Amino acid sequence: MSGICAIFKLLTLCKWFFCCHFLSTISVYAVRIR
Repeated sequence: MSGICAIFKLLTLCKWFFCCHFLSTISVYAVRIR
């Protein structure tokens, strides 16, 4: 059970990291376009 929880936590962390990376990339492109 603890293994499943660890995997779930890891997936959530990856998802949040991807979201943050995606948003920062979009903001960088938005600044370049201006």
